[in-house]
Amino acid sequence: MNTSIPEPSSSEVGGTQLPGSADRPFIESELVESPMEGLTIAGTVQGLAASNPRSFGGEVTAKIIAGTISETLRQLTTEKRDHALTRATLDCVRAELTDERISSATISERLRSTARIRHFSNFGVAAGSAIVGFGIELSNSPGSTPMGTTLVALGLCMIILCFFLSPSNSQK
Repeated sequence: MNTSIPEPSSSEVGGTQLPGSADRPFIESELVESPMEGLTIAGTVQGLAASNPRSFGGEVTAKIIAGTISETLRQLTTEKRDHALTRATLDCVRAELTDERISSATISERLRSTARIRHFSNFGVAAGSAIVGFGIELSNSPGSTPMGTTLVALGLCMIILCFFLSPSNSQK
């Protein structure tokens, strides 16, 4: 038995091949399209059914199988398109939901803040009214001091300030 590997007589390589030019960039449109590009399973089955219907059990069976595959592919394409539209709609609705959640949180915080400010304002008006009343009593009493007038002015300032600090209807 001969176990030696024979030497090739000629490699048929001449060594004359040159590298490509670096001046010419690669362009994708120059790619040659594959001969199988665009062929689907439906096209393949239809081609097989047309060329050799006996491979599917006869002409009628071949047409039924080819039609079924073609219809299934059409339905799949339609469902994929509908799925893409549904995903786009879902993404849009999710973005709107996020915006509404942010808006809701902002409004809730404003409402809580308004309630706190309103309590503070109501207390200030009540305290200011009591200080004004106490100041008037001090001013009208015999032997009045400038303390009564000062308390009246302080109470009025407190009432006016609390009215301006309370939120108006336009800010709600």
